[in-house]
Amino acid sequence: MKLLISIGLLLQVVACIYVPTSLLEQSNKPSHWLELSQFNFQPYILTDMCVDCRKDHRNDPLFNCSIDFGWKDPNANTTCDCHYEWQWTSTNTTPSGLTPRDMDYLKCEANAGLLDYFQFKFEAMFNPSNFTLMLSHMFKDYKDFPSPELANLFAERNITLAPTDSGDTELVYYLEGPIEVKIMGVTI
Repeated sequence: MKLLISIGLLLQVVACIYVPTSLLEQSNKPSHWLELSQFNFQPYILTDMCVDCRKDHRNDPLFNCSIDFGWKDPNANTTCDCHYEWQWTSTNTTPSGLTPRDMDYLKCEANAGLLDYFQFKFEAMFNPSNFTLMLSHMFKDYKDFPSPELANLFAERNITLAPTDSGDTELVYYLEGPIEVKIMGVTI
C-alpha cells in the first residue's frame, strides 16, 4: 500500500512543478496535489564517498568491500555518516551475490534520540565504481507536516566514482563531492 501511495505522491509532486499559475488561479477548490506543489525540497548532499575493496592474496576469490559517505539533508538540517560492508567476487555485479531487489535499506548512523532515520540501498550495481543508490530520510518535519506525522523523502542517484588505487589485491574509488541528489518523492 505504501508503494502505491509513494508513487501517487511522487507523480503528484512532479506534476505540480509544471502547473501554470493561471490554472492555479482558476481553481476555486484546490486539490491535495496542488497543495503539494508548494514544497520546495532541497537536494540531499553526499560527500567523501569511498568504495574500498581489498583481499589478502591475489588468488583469493572474494574482495572485502565497504562504502562510506557523509549525507546532509538541508530540509531537516541534519547529517549522518553511512557505512556498509559486503563481499564481491569481481565478476558479480551485486553485493553478497544478492540482486538489488533482494537488498533491504541499510540504516546510517544519525542523531541519537531524534526521530531521524537515514537509509540507503543499492538499486543497481554495475561495479564498485558505478552504481545507483536509493536514499530515504524519515524525520519530524514541524514546518510542512503536522504532528505526529513523519516526512519520508526519497531520492535516487547514479554514482560514478574515480579510481584512486588499484592492483591485484585492492580497488579504491572515491569522489569528494558534493554530490547533489534531487528529492523524487515524499510519504507521510
